[in-house]
Amino acid sequence: MLALLKFFALSVKRDRLLISLFLLIFISSAFSIFFGGNAIAEQTQMIVAYIASSSRIIINLGMIVFIITHITRLFYNKEIDFVLSKPISRKSIICAYTLGISLLSLLIALIPTALLIAFGSLIQNTFIWFISFTFEIVITTTFAFLTSLFFRSQVSAILASFTFYIGARMMGFFYMSARYDYIYTGIDSLSKWLPQKIMYITSVVLPRFDLYTQTNWLLYEIKSYENIKFIAVQAVMYIIILHFAAFYDIEKKEF
Repeated sequence: MLALLKFFALSVKRDRLLISLFLLIFISSAFSIFFGGNAIAEQTQMIVAYIASSSRIIINLGMIVFIITHITRLFYNKEIDFVLSKPISRKSIICAYTLGISLLSLLIALIPTALLIAFGSLIQNTFIWFISFTFEIVITTTFAFLTSLFFRSQVSAILASFTFYIGARMMGFFYMSARYDYIYTGIDSLSKWLPQKIMYITSVVLPRFDLYTQTNWLLYEIKSYENIKFIAVQAVMYIIILHFAAFYDIEKKEF
C-alpha cells in the first residue's frame, strides 16, 4: 500500500495539482479582497466570505478533474495492468487511493484555512469549517474516483461528478421542496406530486452539502452543533458506502 501511496503522490506532483490550486485560490483571494474592500460595511467579513466560497468551488471542481483524468490515464496507458501484475490485491488499490484522497484533501483544505485565519475569521470555528471542508472534498473526490472506474468516458465521469456536487449543494432546496405540503386537486395534481417525490428521493440519496462548510461559521458564533454532528455521521457513512461501491466495481472489472 505504501508503494501505491507514493505512486499517487508522484501523480499529484506530476500534474502540479497543489501549485495549480494554490495559484487559483491566490487569484480568487485577490478578487475577494478587491470586491470585499469595496463593501460599504463589514469589509473584512465580506472578504472572508468571498475567499471561503470561491475556494470551496475551486478545490472541489479541481479535485474532480484531477482524480478522473488520473484514473483514466491509469487505464489508457495500461499502468493499472502493471500495478496488478505485482502482488497487490484490487482491494488494496481502493484502500490506498481512498487513504491518498483523504490525506490530499486534508492538505489542500489547509490552504484556504490559513488564508481565512489571516483575514480574521474565528479560529475555533475555522477549525470546524476546516474539518467539514475536508469531509466535503473527500466525499466529492471519492465519488469522482468511483465514476472514473464505472464510466469508460472521461467526459461522462466528469459530468456525473459535477452533477453530484451541484445536486448536493442544492440539497437544502430539494429538502424544503420535498417537505412542502401541496394540496393535490384537479388535473395538475400529478405534475405537483411527482416532482415532490423525486426531490424527496434525491434529498435522501445525496449528501447535504448545503449544511457542510458554512461561511457563517467563520464570522459568527455557532448557536447549535446538531448540524455538525449530522455532518460528521453522514460524511463517514458516505465515505464507507462509496469505498465499498468502488470495491464491488473494481472486482467486476476485467483488465
